[in-house]
Amino acid sequence: MTQASIVHTPATKEMYTQLGIAEAVKRGNLIYVSGQVGWDATQTPAEGFAAQARLALTNMKGILEQAGASGDDIIEMKAFIVKPAGDASLMDLVGQLFEMKKEVFPTNVCAATAVGINELVFAELQVEIAAVAYVD
Repeated sequence: MTQASIVHTPATKEMYTQLGIAEAVKRGNLIYVSGQVGWDATQTPAEGFAAQARLALTNMKGILEQAGASGDDIIEMKAFIVKPAGDASLMDLVGQLFEMKKEVFPTNVCAATAVGINELVFAELQVEIAAVAYVD
């Protein structure tokens, strides 16, 4: 069995290490990327859903590149979206997210799931995206 390698970005390595988890784990040809959120290197959330979604996807792109992969290698993506208040539609947010996915990963087509949730680990966060990638 091949040894797993742990992938971290410098900005979050200390936090992930303290928790005993990894930003991504590469084992053989598979890379499992932990949920990426819409915050910057200082862990400051972007303002609003659209900005957070774009930043979460951009953060995912960075961790994939660090693991030796690209957006084309994503085979599965799971999005956890905080349900909007009032009359706003969860489906509208799902649509926005996957439109942004096409911008950040323009040639990728993957299996995908989007789930509406009540909250994420930090109240300011509105979306978290995890993925699995396969590299030859």
